[in-house]
Order: sequence, then C-alpha cells, then structure tokens
Amino acid sequence: MNYHRKPTMALAAALAAAIGVSSLTAALAQDDPGGEAAPTVAAALEVLDQVNSGPKVTHPRSRTSGLLEFDAAPARIDVPVSPEQPIRITLPESFDLPAIAMGLPQEFARNEGVAMGGGTVIYDAPAQASQAAVQVLEDGSLRAETVTWNADAPHEFTYDFGDSFTPVVLDDGSATLTLPFSTGASLAVATIDAPWAIDAEDNPVETTYRADGSMLIQTIAHRADTAYPVVSDPRLTFGWGVYLNMFGDEIKAVASAVVAAGGAAAVAVCSGLPKLPGVLSKFAAAVCTAIGAPTLKTLYQAIVDIASNTTISNGKCYQTKIVPMNREWTVVGVKNCTG
Repeated sequence: MNYHRKPTMALAAALAAAIGVSSLTAALAQDDPGGEAAPTVAAALEVLDQVNSGPKVTHPRSRTSGLLEFDAAPARIDVPVSPEQPIRITLPESFDLPAIAMGLPQEFARNEGVAMGGGTVIYDAPAQASQAAVQVLEDGSLRAETVTWNADAPHEFTYDFGDSFTPVVLDDGSATLTLPFSTGASLAVATIDAPWAIDAEDNPVETTYRADGSMLIQTIAHRADTAYPVVSDPRLTFGWGVYLNMFGDEIKAVASAVVAAGGAAAVAVCSGLPKLPGVLSKFAAAVCTAIGAPTLKTLYQAIVDIASNTTISNGKCYQTKIVPMNREWTVVGVKNCTG
C-alpha cells in the first residue's frame, strides 16, 4: 500500500508511529467465515498513519472505562467506548446551544472502541471487514474515518446527528450542521469537509454525501480496479462561530417589523417575547438560543442596515456571523437557507 493523502481545506472541513493499545479493551484479531484472518485494529491504524496528514491527533485529557474526553478548544469532545453511544461535542457555554451528537456508522456491527496509543479510537467490525476510527485534531476539529478492506464490505456510511441539528449538503459537496427555525432562518454551527476517499494505490475513489433528515450519508463508489483497503473521511469543524442564514424576503420582514416597533433598542429582548410583534417574537425566540439581548440589538441593526440596500434580493440566501458578531453579510448558496 502506498498512500499519500492530499491536503484538505481547513476552513470547510478539517497517528502515531508507535502502535499501542490501552487497557480499555484488547485489540483482538478475529477470523472471518472464510477462515482468513480479519484485519486487526493495528492494521487499520497502520493504514490511517499512511493516509493522514495535516493537524496532529490529540490525546484525551481523561479516560474512564467507558469514555474518552478531549479538549477541542473552545469545545469539548467525548468519544465513547461503546459503539452504540454517539460522540458528543459540547459547544462553549456562551453559544447557549445544545451539544452535537454524532452517531457512528450504522451499516455494520462494531466491537467496543480500542483506544490506541496515539489518541485514535478504532471500532472494529471484523464480520464486515471494516473499521470506524475517530480522531480529535490539534486544530479543534473531529475526524471520523472508515477503512473498507474489500469489495464486499459496506460502501455506505450513515452518521446520525440526532434531534437538534440537521445536515445540509452544499453545492461544493461539503455540508453544514444547522439548527433550523420555524421562521425559515437557520443557524449554522459546524462545517463538514467535502468527502474524500482513497484506495491502496493512492487513487481517489468517487464519494458523495446526501442528507436524509438528521442523517448524513456517505457513499463510496466501487470500481473493478479499486485497490483495497479504501479509507474515507468526513471531517467536522465546530466551535469557531455561529452563522445566521436568511432569505432576502425574511431579512426585509424582520427589518420592517423592527422599524415599525420603534427601532432595534426597543425590541432587543430575550424575555417577554410574546409581547413582541409576531415575526419578531418568533425570530428572537430562535436567535436568543445563541445570543443574548445586547447582541440581538446589534443583529437587528445589521438587518435594518442590509434591508436598506436596494440590491438585496428576496430569493437569495444571505449569511452573517453572529458568534462572534461581525455585521457583515455575504450571499451564499440557496441550500444554506433551504436545507
């Protein structure tokens, strides 16, 4: 095998030479039904070592019999030993947002996670000739990888983000995790790199994402000339900011309501919301999950300011960073607003 991974874009995304196994569980080679030894977690780690580049893998700050806790400033990541439990990403308290729960791929039955010496956690699925691996990187991102050892192994992997967040696949193949509002606007709290996959001969393998409710599904195309094993990698970046997505007509409606109610200072409240005009009550109830009243006042003023721009279009999607606030709006793909 001769892997050399190409660098990925840090914004939209995101092992050790010595192989060790923690006392959480033993790395055991198991036989498949055909009698051939299934690839071990040590073999999977060797493959990942050859593929991965970029930010280094971090070590957990603490570990128990069932959980590894990582610092991923400004967030915290808890990686479970049980494959049935989700990875939990706790965002900073200032965001006032629910934790992100990311389930491991559902397509194969996995053994308990093996905490390798370099900080990688690997979940072995010998019956399906596959492994899932989780790494927390020094830049604060999370990398979830799969190793597919032959053509009969699963080639589709489903990551479920639970009830709070909805994955949205964008035109460039990347994805965002959004918190949708009843008003039609949404908050984007994490980004996921466009998917990649590479085979044992350094050849890229076609792979795509699709979203289905709370699930992000990665599909890897199999070709007759694919050299196994194949490694694929969703990379999740979070905690660096929260973005608000709104259509132009939504911006205009909120701006008109703010002006009619007496200006941003008069309506910038996160309590007593039913007393506000309907459109503002719904908007504030949603946005106040991420920001407080002082920031809401600044956001309202930014909405009024952009709405006064005669070039704003009802059908275009506009995005601004609200944690931390920067008051700048950019036109983004419509899928950011529609999901």
